[in-house]
Amino acid sequence: MKEKIFGLGNVRLNYVETNLSLSNIPLLLIHGGTARWNTFETIISDLGEVVHVYAVDLRGHGLSGRTNKNYRLRDYVEDMTAFLEKCITKPALIFGHSLGGMIALMIAAKHPLLVKGLIIGDAPLTREVLKKGSNELTKWKNRIQYYHMDGIETKTAKETEFKSSNAREGLINEMMENLTYMDPDVLTAMIDRFEDTYAGYKVDDLLPRIQCPMLLLQGNPKLGGVISDKEAQKALKMSPNLQHKKVKNAGHTLHLEDKEEVLAIVKPFITSFQ
Repeated sequence: MKEKIFGLGNVRLNYVETNLSLSNIPLLLIHGGTARWNTFETIISDLGEVVHVYAVDLRGHGLSGRTNKNYRLRDYVEDMTAFLEKCITKPALIFGHSLGGMIALMIAAKHPLLVKGLIIGDAPLTREVLKKGSNELTKWKNRIQYYHMDGIETKTAKETEFKSSNAREGLINEMMENLTYMDPDVLTAMIDRFEDTYAGYKVDDLLPRIQCPMLLLQGNPKLGGVISDKEAQKALKMSPNLQHKKVKNAGHTLHLEDKEEVLAIVKPFITSFQ
């Protein structure tokens, strides 16, 4: 997969695409906060066998461009909307993980003609859960500011400093590596500008407005998933278009923890659109 650049005028978005199946159905993968498109590498090839996959680095993440404090949810929504309209150019499926799921919900509610279906990957469904997650990011803030690199060519040496020899800490290693590619102001927006950053995100308002089929992919709360069973059941009552599946052997980072179970759940949903 070759990385490409999509220019929006005010910011450049880095992305990859793969279409081993030659399908005419597009699937947009949107990663979570502090991550990058590479976090989908565990499943992207498998998905590319059934649909035309696009995976994008959000602004301020990965190899996409940086902006001046414009790391609000509405900024990400505008970027992904423009990507759907001008790069993909046809109604698409969206699989959004965590923050990516929040972005996907807002796009589907605001621009229904751009979205064929949604997979919402363990995205926070309440402001309380979202606030708790933002507070937990505080411990990473000083570290990313210390290790942040201005030049891509020096990243390899810094990433080596992050590596852990303990296999159990693989998920932490993944996050730490992603942080070396991220604008530190992304964390500042999530923590210090919380209200402005997440303005407009109200699941109670969004879900009833979305008309396309949706699949809520819940991580196991006992393993770190952020959606409780009670919240999942409440969401199901908000929309007749919503399906729900729990990934029993994975927490919040679904496809990084159990890709086989995730694929077994999402592939039938995706192929139902063919």
